[in-house]
Amino acid sequence: DSPLGSDTYLEIVEYINDILFTDLCFDLSDFERFVIAATGAGQYPSGITWSELKSFVADYIMEGVNYYFPSLGQSNGLMEEDWADAGYVCEGLTADKQYRF
Repeated sequence: DSPLGSDTYLEIVEYINDILFTDLCFDLSDFERFVIAATGAGQYPSGITWSELKSFVADYIMEGVNYYFPSLGQSNGLMEEDWADAGYVCEGLTADKQYRF
């Protein structure tokens, strides 16, 4: 696997943002901070490979879904009341209720 490069990386993550992150109440900037932290690169993550990006997207989504829809007895994450207060839409979630890695 070769590094994606800036243009390809940007094109792919914008697409992922449009088809996944927006509907799942995820923030693209937060995802990029997640990738930077996961790689330890400390810089824009355009040097990652396609395989790495797929893995990072899967991990980020799993963590976010577990936050938004925690298992019974899980102490961190949103409660049903939080979703009701938000009108069951992402835009209704206050900043402190939105997933951040």
